[in-house]
Amino acid sequence: MFNYELSFNDAQKQDNSGEHEKQTLFLASVSHEIRTPVSAITGMAKLFREDNLDKTQLEYLKNIRSMSDTLLAIINDILDFSRIDTGRLTLDAVDYSFTRFWDDVTSLFEFLAAAKSLEFRKERGPNLPSVVFGDELRMRQILVNLLTNAVKYTREGYVLFKTEVIRFEGGEYLLYTVSDTGVGIKDSDHEPLFKAFSRLDEQSANRNIEGTGLGLAITKSLVSLMGGQICFDSTYGIGSTFRVYLPLIRGDSVHIPTIETADIHASGDVDILVVDDSRINLAVTLGFLNSYGFTADSAGNGREAFEMARSKRYDLVFLDHMMPEMNGLEAAAALRGLPGDYFRDLPLVALSANVVAGAKEFFEAAGMNDFLEKPIKEAELVTILSKYLPEGSVEINVHNSDETEAVDNPVDPNVQSHIVDHNIGLKNFGNDPQLYAKVLNDFTKDHIADYSKLMTAIRENRVEEATRVAHTIKSTSALIGAETLRVAAYDCEMSLRRSSACPPELTEVFKQRFDAVIEELARTSPREAPEKKAAKTLDKNSAVVLLSQLLPLLQKGSLEILEYTERIEDVLSPFGVLCELLATHIDEFAFGDAAAVAAQMLDSLYSN
Repeated sequence: MFNYELSFNDAQKQDNSGEHEKQTLFLASVSHEIRTPVSAITGMAKLFREDNLDKTQLEYLKNIRSMSDTLLAIINDILDFSRIDTGRLTLDAVDYSFTRFWDDVTSLFEFLAAAKSLEFRKERGPNLPSVVFGDELRMRQILVNLLTNAVKYTREGYVLFKTEVIRFEGGEYLLYTVSDTGVGIKDSDHEPLFKAFSRLDEQSANRNIEGTGLGLAITKSLVSLMGGQICFDSTYGIGSTFRVYLPLIRGDSVHIPTIETADIHASGDVDILVVDDSRINLAVTLGFLNSYGFTADSAGNGREAFEMARSKRYDLVFLDHMMPEMNGLEAAAALRGLPGDYFRDLPLVALSANVVAGAKEFFEAAGMNDFLEKPIKEAELVTILSKYLPEGSVEINVHNSDETEAVDNPVDPNVQSHIVDHNIGLKNFGNDPQLYAKVLNDFTKDHIADYSKLMTAIRENRVEEATRVAHTIKSTSALIGAETLRVAAYDCEMSLRRSSACPPELTEVFKQRFDAVIEELARTSPREAPEKKAAKTLDKNSAVVLLSQLLPLLQKGSLEILEYTERIEDVLSPFGVLCELLATHIDEFAFGDAAAVAAQMLDSLYSN
């Protein structure tokens, strides 16, 4: 079965001269230096508005984006090649969700195949693991290389991606099969196929296809590092089939490895601003900060944040990337352009769900200090806070915790996990059932009209707005555990970014999964209390007692305050606007502002 030797470019391995190593290290160094500005060019090209460009300018912009992506891919290949060639590439094995991994890969190539009018066939064999122990990033790289070639070299017909478990010589193996009806490979090209910088049949069928010839060489080396084997068969003019055999190490779906977490507490006064156009994303960030004892201001777009940062001195600003009116990059540029040391040194941290290679470098090139991936991981947030907040304002106790710690589920446990996985959602909200339940209700309220918004924006060719809607749904659905909706929103967003359009087959899948999530949340999420009429008269004693209970909770940012929502409306509604303002601040997790309002109300009661 395994009839191919997997040594990586034997001729080069035999070259152990110092000169060869110097050349390889130079290649790695130059590639790394080029990568940062190219990443910035790639990212900035994707930020240009398209609604004010004529047809020629739009074509120029698309070419810039396409060529930048191609150049970045080439540089990344060269970096990997140089690491492999000097023996410096190592694997980082962890337990990871194989189901999510497989869905992500197939979702991407379903879209890419559809863009070339190819049929994408996918097959899942029986007994596939739900969790695998291995290097997810490098495994993804192997499959992306093989599937990219299959789509790239196939003009018509289909691409097949099949995954199954086989037994061989007493062990279990994952077998990945990638077949296509493409141009195929000549017999004379079989031997050099996996050698570095090999470009086959360049003078005929493949002469217009871009690439370095490193993809299969890198793939072969990664398979070898994983203890596996790769083989192929191909008929020129008919198509090719590649098979990858990798030893299967089943992960533990219950006991995920112990992870490093931290208890962090505010030990001094700091001012933090969180900027995001999604109320759910704001709730997550503010909820984390409040759980540590920090109070934070919030804004819904870059323009509002810009004005707030001009009038108040902040110690740290979190800026979402994609927002209406003024996005995070524009806000960062505007703030950096103001005179004075404060605006030059103000720590700006980008928030983004668009996690691609070079993301950190891209945001740094745009004037940010750092980057935080969404959904937010607590350990990464703690690192950001400890790095940028003033010395002495935080106390940190690092410890290990079991990620699988059981918590009470605030929703019906008999839900369909493939629609909304509440275990994932709870972890994203720090295993806080109360906060998670509130966010599920907010998701329905805030996003019920998003499908209509998306379709209207697509019909009216408002590409930037449509992309932003899909992007927001992608990030918020990931937060609550709606994985299938996240994938559908991702497909729509990528289609809009690449071609400024979204085909009906993608929007239809989005609608089906969106409706399924809304229906499930309506069925399983806790109902909010019906709206009650304001009391006609104020019960002063009850108001004093309630406000005295609220103030210490608000001052320390305790989420227990959410239990008082109904009582606030019942007892404090005679305060009118002040009661509404208090409820709004609590709803937006602006506990510092809410404490100021509560103190004002209490003062008025004592003074009367």
